[in-house]
Amino acid sequence: MTTAATPTPDAPVVAGKVVRLSPLVRRLTCPNPSVFTGPGTNTYLIGDPASGHVVVLDPGPDDLAHIRRIARTGPRRAIKTIVVTHTHPDHAPGVAPLKALTGAEVVGFDSRDELTTDVDARDGYVVEHGDFTLRAVHTPGHASNHLCWLLEEENLLFSGDHVMAGSTVVISPPDGDMRLYLDSLARVRRMKVAAIAPAHGPLLTDPDTVIAGYIAHREAREQLVANALATRRTASIQALVRDVYTDVPEDRYPIAQFSLWAHLRKMRADGLAKSARPDDITASWSPTRRLRGANKTAKQLGTKAVARIASPAMSPIVDARGVNKVYRTGAVEVPALHSVNLSIEPGDFVAVMGPSGSGKTTLLNCLSGLDDIDDGDVFIDGSNIHEMADGARTEHRAGRMGFIFQSFNLIPVLSAVENVELPLLLSGVKSSEARSRSMAMLERVGLAHRPKHKPNELSGGEQQRVAVARALVTNPAIVWADEPTGNLDSHMAIAVLDLLQEVNDAGQTILVVTHDDGIAARARRLVRMADGRIVADGDTRSLLGNDDGVAAPGTRTRTVRKKAPAAKKAR
Repeated sequence: MTTAATPTPDAPVVAGKVVRLSPLVRRLTCPNPSVFTGPGTNTYLIGDPASGHVVVLDPGPDDLAHIRRIARTGPRRAIKTIVVTHTHPDHAPGVAPLKALTGAEVVGFDSRDELTTDVDARDGYVVEHGDFTLRAVHTPGHASNHLCWLLEEENLLFSGDHVMAGSTVVISPPDGDMRLYLDSLARVRRMKVAAIAPAHGPLLTDPDTVIAGYIAHREAREQLVANALATRRTASIQALVRDVYTDVPEDRYPIAQFSLWAHLRKMRADGLAKSARPDDITASWSPTRRLRGANKTAKQLGTKAVARIASPAMSPIVDARGVNKVYRTGAVEVPALHSVNLSIEPGDFVAVMGPSGSGKTTLLNCLSGLDDIDDGDVFIDGSNIHEMADGARTEHRAGRMGFIFQSFNLIPVLSAVENVELPLLLSGVKSSEARSRSMAMLERVGLAHRPKHKPNELSGGEQQRVAVARALVTNPAIVWADEPTGNLDSHMAIAVLDLLQEVNDAGQTILVVTHDDGIAARARRLVRMADGRIVADGDTRSLLGNDDGVAAPGTRTRTVRKKAPAAKKAR
């Protein structure tokens, strides 16, 4: 191979500006910045327009202004070929309008995701135009149809989303595959290319160091997954992501979950992790016998020259310290909580019991931030929730918590499925996905046949089940439940408890307020309250049946509720 020129470092990426990287290569960045695309998607123009042979690589999204800028970079008919790295929506939708303008031949791995190719390129396929040659390099992992393209004259690799500048790559199963991704990285590293032109960000002029860092990062991340599994034993991806991605802002967890899922699927193939539903991102995962502890993880995973990254120490997800609460009506003061201290570990299942007026519901409301406190501190995931501004506190609850209220709190004008999907829509989930997840959750609570019914068309028990579905549909880290089966018959109460048990087994933390010993028996930990104070806190089996007035597990106690006086009473 002869080298015509070696690309040199270029100025920062500026959307809409043509930047010459070498005599053969120009870059034009589409103005579609985002978490996924960085400053935007890079379109590359390869070849000299004066020669009449230009290849456009990755036209980007269907952005007409960007497509017209591409066409104006030289004689329109000089664009002979359009090649794509893969068919994700920030890379390929611009192909069709560009082809309509230029008549160019379209080359990609296959026709998929609304892309129609004229030529299906496989590994080694060559595009030749006079003074340059592009060779396809099949690099599955980020996408099964992902191609990098090597400009042989410059030993320059157009990497698409296989390698990016300034960030790692999201691997999203089932089309994304972590094992294939690592294998593809290793292959590209062996190619010893001079530079990498990524789909997002500036030119990378030290490819070996960049790719070595990618591989080390993935191996270290997988070690953290193994450590978290060894600690939790059984957990959902939504629970594990908080242990594994401590270096990632919380608002990126929904994205990180996909790569975590890809790591777990690879570990399953390696015999290190297991799941009854590996193709379901909401399923629980456990370590296998081969994974016997974090101290052996590096050797078992084959990590070499990677410093061990210790799993963070388990810290409380809820930590209440010296909490006091007083209800006031005029001159009347009703003390509700007295110097309450309570710490709850991630993944715990806590039942709070006590007579009416003992402060159970008040405790739940103060711990979750629904009610203000008069003194003390409540930390959720290390953040003092009562020092947050109202908007921040509301956002924190929406992103981390699910609530099951005694009074349902359904929106009267919305149908059952609309009530369930509302928190998903508010958190930015696409409407089609929100509807699909909400219908699945209604099915789990036995209401798949009544999705269009409004609350006034449902019985009390049905409304309660809608409230349960709404609380669980977001996969919250913490579920606060106030008498969750109070309006249900015995059969449906058991079904709802089974569902709560299932999400707890998957790693979600549950605090349930109840008068029902059968519910309390499901919890691992029991907190007894009286007169606004915690009077007992310990293992459920040791406390149930040993305190006066507590029935045997599985039976239901009947409590007569007195009408509350004018002043608000603690519950």
